[in-house]
Amino acid sequence: MKMLKVLPFLALGLIACLICTGCGSSSNPAPKQLSIMSSNLPTGTMGTAYSAPAQAGGGTAPYTWSIASGTLPAGLSLSAGTGMISGMPTTIGTSTFTLEVTDSAATPAIATASLSITIEGVVSITTSSLPPGTVGVAYTATLAAAGGLTPYKWSISSGTLPAGLTLSSGGTITGTPSSGGSSSFKVQVSDAESTPATTTKSLSITIQSALAITTASLPAGTAGVGYSTTLTATGGVTPYSWTLLSGNLPLGLSLSTTGAISGAPTTTGTSTFTIQVSDAEATPQTATAQLSITVNTINITTQSLPAGTVNVAYSTSLTAVGGVTPYVWTLSGTLPTGLKLSSAGVISGTPTATGTSTFTVQVADSEAPPATASAQLTLTISGGGDTGLLKGSYAWFLNGFSASSQWTIAGSFVADGNGNITSGVVDGNSVTGQPFSTTITGTYAITSNGLNTVTLQGQS
Repeated sequence: MKMLKVLPFLALGLIACLICTGCGSSSNPAPKQLSIMSSNLPTGTMGTAYSAPAQAGGGTAPYTWSIASGTLPAGLSLSAGTGMISGMPTTIGTSTFTLEVTDSAATPAIATASLSITIEGVVSITTSSLPPGTVGVAYTATLAAAGGLTPYKWSISSGTLPAGLTLSSGGTITGTPSSGGSSSFKVQVSDAESTPATTTKSLSITIQSALAITTASLPAGTAGVGYSTTLTATGGVTPYSWTLLSGNLPLGLSLSTTGAISGAPTTTGTSTFTIQVSDAEATPQTATAQLSITVNTINITTQSLPAGTVNVAYSTSLTAVGGVTPYVWTLSGTLPTGLKLSSAGVISGTPTATGTSTFTVQVADSEAPPATASAQLTLTISGGGDTGLLKGSYAWFLNGFSASSQWTIAGSFVADGNGNITSGVVDGNSVTGQPFSTTITGTYAITSNGLNTVTLQGQS
């Protein structure tokens, strides 16, 4: 009978146990609701790699990601398995889209979120150099940039443009330069984004002086004698190109593009013509000048004379070309005192005074009638040093040896301060010779380095 009493209690315990193990709501709570945790995505830069993960919570992992509506910025993509947004943005601006995530439950949960990504621009200045300008000539050059959002806005951030030029906000440098030289400055460009992208670059502009022909006259030529001269110019951009614009060169002469006039003239007379020079700019500058060349039968080639020194012998020869030799030279004007011109063209003598003399020489050839030419020349006679250092009475003594004897000479003289010894006496003696005594005159010169030259002349 006791056994019958226990069995009901065992049955009741088993039923209680079954009821307890079936109560999952109290020991295993339901999973949290699926949601997208990303609320803000980082800003990107056009042309720069971009990477940002989308994050989710709740639900049953793993998740599957997709774009429910809208689009990502061009160049970016979404990884369905990881939620990673990555790529290389190719356009600027803000893209808004709806991001969707699905979990892995038997009955999948879905969550969405509205997000956006802003792609900023990068602007760069593509102008690497600016063309040169010319004083007084209208100038224009346009700056260029790439990237960012147009339109661009330009300004000078440091330095200055050449005087007379300005930079517009649209990037055009215009004006008329008023002075030459090179100007360095820094330009800045900003794009049209709400927060503009900016960049700067250092540039320079060189302004050349205006092109001008500097040759004012041309040397005379001689018939039958080789002729050569070169035209000159300044300003603009070298190299220059020369042309004969009007008129004619003397027969036998020609002008090269480099500005050289050369040849051997075949006729006499004066030829007048106009030459033009062009520089090497993209739009060349030009300048013109009227010149002339006279071709003579005979021509004086001496253009200058060497200086002389007072009381020092002087000699130089005049030269000519063309015509029929021998030549005959004559003088118009006055040579320095002590000098003369021979008919053969030699200026010689001993100048006795300092100063500069200007005169005209003429040469005639041996034709009948003779061909002539003339030239104005100058001749300067210097003191040869400070001759004023010797003025008054001086005594001197010399003692020396020769191959056969010993000798002694002594004397005194009076100097006038102008390079002249006006009077003096000399006494001399030697071991083998006879004593002598004589009066003297002479000259002296003192050079700038202090060396002296004394010339003594004994009076018989």
